[in-house]
Amino acid sequence: RIPVDQKDNWILEYETKMRSTVNAADTWYDEYQPFLDWDNRRNSERSRLSLEKLRQIVKRGTAIHVNIGNSMTKMSKVLEQAETWYEMNKSLLARANVLSIDDFTSVEHSVNLSELTDAISTASSRVSVDLEEALALQKIADQIRRWLERVCNAAPIKRSKRVGKGRWSCKPTRFSMKDLVDLIEEGKSLPIPTNEEVVRLNTQLEEVQAWRLKAHGELKTIANAFCSL
Repeated sequence: RIPVDQKDNWILEYETKMRSTVNAADTWYDEYQPFLDWDNRRNSERSRLSLEKLRQIVKRGTAIHVNIGNSMTKMSKVLEQAETWYEMNKSLLARANVLSIDDFTSVEHSVNLSELTDAISTASSRVSVDLEEALALQKIADQIRRWLERVCNAAPIKRSKRVGKGRWSCKPTRFSMKDLVDLIEEGKSLPIPTNEEVVRLNTQLEEVQAWRLKAHGELKTIANAFCSL
């Protein structure tokens, strides 16, 4: 029989460990609840997180030696989907400078729109969350499209081989010299081959410069003619 004055200090065997496990499970669920409760059947409610965050959630959940239930099963399945997508697109992520991958080596350093589009589409259809890495590829793809369209308008050709027939048609637009220089500089930061476009932009820039010099000379001649009257 336990003395009355010692009852408050008495605990069952393994009670401390069990309480610790329950607290760990509660903490895990509370911390990651926004990612655990979404309905992945609705695109508007898809959770957004990185592959590293997914790994962290599953790793911490696995370390809790108790059955957490459907939430853990759900996140483990999502991590498996994300890891599969990552392995398929590791090269692309490195070449697009989305991730720094130490063990990645490749002769090819550029990307193209079609592989970006394929990777983005695959992530959307096969991974039940919006991966930050896939969203980063989407941002790059959008930037490339905008750049190519502006180049198409600034230095038109009949059809851009890069974007493909029917993707958009060039709408010749007046661009200032600064606009052309900015386009050339922006092209240097894109992870796609831009030599063809940059050559066209430089040609356009030279034509603008030549036109300005010619116009300046003609205005100077007219001004001198007025002065001599």
